Amino acid sequence: MTTISTITPLSPNVPSTSNPDKFDEYGDKLLSELPTMVTEENTSIGQMNTVAEEVSANKTAAETARDKSEEWAEKAEDSEVETGKYSALHHSAKAKDAQTAAENASNATLYDSGITGGYGVGDVVYSTAGDSYRCIQVQAEGAVEALTNELYWTWLGGESDPLPDIFMMGF
Repeated sequence: MTTISTITPLSPNVPSTSNPDKFDEYGDKLLSELPTMVTEENTSIGQMNTVAEEVSANKTAAETARDKSEEWAEKAEDSEVETGKYSALHHSAKAKDAQTAAENASNATLYDSGITGGYGVGDVVYSTAGDSYRCIQVQAEGAVEALTNELYWTWLGGESDPLPDIFMMGF
């Protein structure tokens, strides 16, 4: 930040009609000091203007930092704050999703294409390939939809890519 220069004080002796013997001497002294005072005041005013600009720039930078910190904290899930980087809210939502998937997977059963009655919404199964899936749509009575059918199953995670052709694996 720019430093503002001090202004040299004027002589404390000012011309006064109450002291006529010193009037001319004090008047001459005052008049000789005025050009220096004006120069110093102009310099200080320029420095004050510079400080005002610096304060304004700092305010703008602080507002930008505030707005960016709000983004890092609260930007919506799956919205990038910066390329490839996400907010705390995003990571919190993903952690909750992972927690839900883990809780669901803890109740998972091995997928069985011949199960009686089929699977219901929310049922979680795992494949012999190490993948977990959640049923997202009621299946017709007596029908068991293949895990590759995205209308009925959502991939929760595991060893392979989402929705591999498990049906061809002999399930």
